[in-house]
Amino acid sequence: MYKSFLLLGAALGALSVMIGAFGAHALRATLEASGRLDTFETAVKYQFYHTLAILLVGVLLLHTQSRLLEWSGWAFLAGIVIFSGSLYVLCLTGIRWMGAITPLGGVALIAGWVLLLIGVSQSSLGGLRQSSALPMPAAVPTTVRLTPGQDLRQELLRLTEQNGWEAACIVSCAGSVSTTALRLANQPDATVYEGHAEIIALSGTLSVNGSHLHLAVSDSTGKTLGGHLMDGSRIYTTAEIVIAPLPHQRFTREPDPTSGYYELVVKAVAHQP
Repeated sequence: MYKSFLLLGAALGALSVMIGAFGAHALRATLEASGRLDTFETAVKYQFYHTLAILLVGVLLLHTQSRLLEWSGWAFLAGIVIFSGSLYVLCLTGIRWMGAITPLGGVALIAGWVLLLIGVSQSSLGGLRQSSALPMPAAVPTTVRLTPGQDLRQELLRLTEQNGWEAACIVSCAGSVSTTALRLANQPDATVYEGHAEIIALSGTLSVNGSHLHLAVSDSTGKTLGGHLMDGSRIYTTAEIVIAPLPHQRFTREPDPTSGYYELVVKAVAHQP
């Protein structure tokens, strides 16, 4: 999203300069004759000021994720279109009722600043600023072995809680299962498969705030299947798992209106030496 606001800001910045130059030269005589030169200049100034605000939002989103900051950027855009746009139309056409629309744009611009204020206050930017001056702690992998009968998912969640990992990822896993419980693609419930199978891949993210794990296994015929790892996948002989904690990040799960699910949100964490 940050790239969209940076591109939008760059485009609006160029447009602001072109409109300002056009008004100062080609339209100056017309605007002076109608007494609307000051109005036109106000429209250009507000467009330029809030173009800078949109660029600021883009830069902030480059370092943190925040719905409020995104809404702030869209409010600034709406304000520019309504506030400056209505004044441009008023100056060029003389349609006086366009002036009645202008205050709505002002409200949108104010809302953008308020959302920016709240978004920054609730973001992890403070942690980013502090950590940027300090070396990031290295991610030191840890290796665990699960034994026969243990539940693969439950043991991973227990380790996550036990170690207080706010962000970690699965690096590798080798082992086998006697029972496999998977939620297959686009299915609401788990499917349980009985029988010995080799673990081909285990991947995903771990966090005390919510984990997301996928498992792929292969049976004695070489048939492979995979999906979301669910409770009930039991270790057959062993599971040798390498996990990498990520001490400079915090994983959370927040509702995503696009997918309809709780999706991963990554936040920076200040390193305390």
